[in-house]
Amino acid sequence: MFKLLSTTGEQSIDLQPGRIVVVGRAVTSDVPIYDPTISRRHAEVSLIDGGVKVKDVGSSNGTFLNGARITDAVAVENDVITFGKVAFRVKEVSAPAARPRVVPPVSAEFAGAKPAAGTIVRALPVSVSGGVPAIVTASPSGASHLKVAAKSLEELREKKLELLLEISKELSKQQELDRLLDKVVEFTFQVMNVDRVSILLLEAA
Repeated sequence: MFKLLSTTGEQSIDLQPGRIVVVGRAVTSDVPIYDPTISRRHAEVSLIDGGVKVKDVGSSNGTFLNGARITDAVAVENDVITFGKVAFRVKEVSAPAARPRVVPPVSAEFAGAKPAAGTIVRALPVSVSGGVPAIVTASPSGASHLKVAAKSLEELREKKLELLLEISKELSKQQELDRLLDKVVEFTFQVMNVDRVSILLLEAA
């Protein structure tokens, strides 16, 4: 198996057999890259025997393999694929071992709840001024978890604003709560370097 690792080490693209991954600036891309040289829908990448297939899908600034502009090509170990001006190196990785899925027992607290797939619904007591439980008010580490690269503070602010507008537009299309929560989780994993996501719903006073 192969993965793509940005030459700056800030982002990686994991590839799975049989799946085409869309790379682009749009937040709805499988791998969103927030760089002005990246088109909203820039390229498609997928695993094939012995390498990675790369297909440009009409991007403005092009897709390159080892410096040569391509429309459709196959990359192998240590080749450099560049989307616009963002470069990734092809790295071979071992296939992850299958891990057994552990399903925790459902307590009486969860009885009657019908959460969406992969969602845990739990009632938390409100015991802190402002209506937010102390469990979610821990101090942040101080480091940004956003997958947004910028050369200056001004550029970072512009990219954050663009990202916020993209997410707001997509979330406004959702009418059902379960689908909205799924989208929030999906976007969070796409744009932030985090391992897990929790959503707290508060009832209006």
